[in-house]
Amino acid sequence: MQKEVSILKGQTFADIAIQETGWMEGLYDLADTNELSMTEVLVAGSTVQVNPDDVNQQEYRSVSKDNVVPATAFGYVLGEEVEQANEGIGYWGLEIDFIVQ
Repeated sequence: MQKEVSILKGQTFADIAIQETGWMEGLYDLADTNELSMTEVLVAGSTVQVNPDDVNQQEYRSVSKDNVVPATAFGYVLGEEVEQANEGIGYWGLEIDFIVQ
C-alpha cells in the first residue's frame, strides 16, 4: 500500500525522496510512481504517493530519527515563479552598491 505525503512550501521531488525514502536514489522511483518529471515544481498542499518498496530502511531510520524535512526549492513559492532581484556586477552602481576603495 502506498503512503500519501503532503508537500510543504519549498519542497522538491528530491526533498521528498530524502525525507520519505532516506536516499536520493528514491527520486527516480518517486517520480515514476507519481507519473511526473523529477524536476516537476510541486505545489504546497498537494500530495504525492510513496511506494514502501522504494524505501532504504537503514537510511530512512537515520533521516526520520533526526526529523529531517528538507525544503530546498529556490525561486518558487506555492508553485509560482518568484522574480529574483537583479544581482551581480552588471547591475551594481559605483559608490551605491559597489564601493571602490
